[in-house]
Amino acid sequence: MPSSKRFLKGASVLTASQSVVAVCSLLRNVIVARLISVEDFGIAIMFSLVAAALEMTSNLALDRILVQDDDGHSDAMLASSHAMQFVRGLIGGVILFLLAAPISHLFNVPDVVWAFQTLALLPVLRGLVHWDNVVHQRNLDFRATAIVNALPPAVCVVIAYFGSLWLRDYRAMLLVVLSQAVLMILVSHLLARRPYRWSFRRDLARKKFNFGWPLLVNGLLMFGIFNGDRALVGALFDTATLGWYGAAFALVLVPGMMFAKVCGTLLMPGLSRAKHDPESFRRQCGLALALCFGCAAFITVFFAIGGKSLLLLAFGERYSRGNDLLMLLALGQAIRIARVSPSMISNSQARTTNAMYSNLVRIIGLPLAVVLALLGFGIEWVAVAAIFGELLAMAVSFRLLDVGAFRPRFMRQALVMTLGLAALAVVAFLLFEAIPSPQPVPVSLLLILGGGIAAVIAACIVPALDAEIRQQARGLVQRFNAARRAT
Repeated sequence: MPSSKRFLKGASVLTASQSVVAVCSLLRNVIVARLISVEDFGIAIMFSLVAAALEMTSNLALDRILVQDDDGHSDAMLASSHAMQFVRGLIGGVILFLLAAPISHLFNVPDVVWAFQTLALLPVLRGLVHWDNVVHQRNLDFRATAIVNALPPAVCVVIAYFGSLWLRDYRAMLLVVLSQAVLMILVSHLLARRPYRWSFRRDLARKKFNFGWPLLVNGLLMFGIFNGDRALVGALFDTATLGWYGAAFALVLVPGMMFAKVCGTLLMPGLSRAKHDPESFRRQCGLALALCFGCAAFITVFFAIGGKSLLLLAFGERYSRGNDLLMLLALGQAIRIARVSPSMISNSQARTTNAMYSNLVRIIGLPLAVVLALLGFGIEWVAVAAIFGELLAMAVSFRLLDVGAFRPRFMRQALVMTLGLAALAVVAFLLFEAIPSPQPVPVSLLLILGGGIAAVIAACIVPALDAEIRQQARGLVQRFNAARRAT
């Protein structure tokens, strides 16, 4: 199959699967939020915060090296990753069990210590996932990965509904999270073409650690980026505030996480294969830039037009205060997606310190948010501090990027798209403020549909501001049409 057609096929499969994951994650949160109290939903958000903390602060990217490394397809590399992943999960589980009491007291919910102790099973379960599907990504074959990622969240939507009807409190989310981990183990093993093995080879462990330690540090920073503001809200405000803030954040996080996952998983194989061919690598870098900025434009425009209506239709009037800062949260996610491109390019070159250093700068927004909250500023300033941190991080990430002789051309492309995204953000804020809320259901549905259409148009316009990107897009379409006619 021609490379362009294989790329587009892989893109469609991966995008479809991540769309399922995003929609199912949102549906799960919506179901639980509607069937339990706002305060209990705030406690449920605490579970996701703790789970994310364990995942992000112990992430050595043991799956990513199976795609990036030239020998990542070997049985020895796969077995070594499995062994290291399980050890990582076991250590994380023990740590969470021991910290359950301090965590519950930090969030002022001392009566749920047992729930955090039960949650300690989560990293252990995740350590048993089979990663043979990851190796297939080297050839842009994302079918197994799509099923492993999408099927468990889809089943958990049903579990969320009946679990919430049965338990009627935060325990429903605990049931859902653990069930999803078990289902992922089962599906990954059923789809694996090779047996599940462990290997404890020192040379491979050293290679993985050298590749992953900057990403481990980056994971610590990423927890502060993704969850630091919610942890701050949970510690300094009440659980009801965390509930509606978490609902708004969950809404903007779903497309943000989906686009980040799609961009990262889709672009890494092509960038890694092209890193020894300067011209091919230059084209892949341009594609990475266009895709990430296009996704950022989509998020910005969609939430400007349809965000208020979507939040109220999904979570209900009890969470309407989330609309006060929805656009700020959306803009923060858009900037984060835009800066995925330089980090992913650097990762493909095994220069994983780019993400670490840029996120080290990004974390500045968290202490700024703490200071603003302690000084009595409103909760919206937590989101403003996050935007400030994201802008600094994006500047640092592009500054550290090393793409060789074509760096000036690449930076011109990045500047053009950044200016386009900035102009779009100004228009988006004006639109967001001009659209009243709440609206009748038919009007809300029209706003959501119109927001989606306008967002797709914006996602095409921002990358197309650069002439070379327009030329590459036309060439990609022509090669795809030629390959389709040939078959």
